Amino acid sequence: MNGTVTVDSTVGNDTLFLVTWTAQQPQMFVSDPRGKIYDTFSVDANSKMAYLKIPNTAKTLTLTVTSRASNPNVTPITLDCKMNKDTSTFPSPMVVYAEVRQGSLPIVGANVTALIESADGTTETLELLDNGAGADAFKNDGVYSRYFRSYKTNGRYS
Repeated sequence: MNGTVTVDSTVGNDTLFLVTWTAQQPQMFVSDPRGKIYDTFSVDANSKMAYLKIPNTAKTLTLTVTSRASNPNVTPITLDCKMNKDTSTFPSPMVVYAEVRQGSLPIVGANVTALIESADGTTETLELLDNGAGADAFKNDGVYSRYFRSYKTNGRYS
């Protein structure tokens, strides 16, 4: 699997790449436009995910990612993630959302976990819920959410 992701010059501070898998851990690396290889992923084999942090400001770079449907007759599952606002003032909580769908149908009963990198570089893990309580408006609609309260100062959280 390979493909391209563009990080333009307006973003790129403390960039984080997250890779997940279902069967066996893939071989992973990221290369920048100059050909420098980044392959020091932090791996959590039990959760079947790994992440790579590029500290400070990553220059404009491109990550290439491609994938094909395992069965052309099956609609792929998609994930759309966002927060309720770009910035927040401490200690007001932010809401993390992840919408999981297969075509136009919601995926219910999924295990959805958000990794949030804090302003000081630490990573917080947040289990998102689709239970109609707390930050989640409607139960079993495929939109998983949760309040993010684990920040201590103003700053960038992604």
